[in-house]
Amino acid sequence: LPLPALTPLTITEPRRLLAALRIIRARGFATDDEEIAPGVRCVGAPVLDARGVVRGAISIADPAFRMTRARLELLGPE
Repeated sequence: LPLPALTPLTITEPRRLLAALRIIRARGFATDDEEIAPGVRCVGAPVLDARGVVRGAISIADPAFRMTRARLELLGPE
């Protein structure tokens, strides 16, 4: 399927997307660095039950000037 660019930072190459998904799986959370909307960064993670089964997900979005790249990496594991 095509991967249309929503911003200049959107991942549009399948190989790059697969690499990003491997990183997300390994660290347990995902980030969006202005890939969907200019000036907005997001971090998201699964919500697991006591057995480690995914029961939901949570995401935080904020303007990029408040959600720095360093803050993304701090909030992800939280």
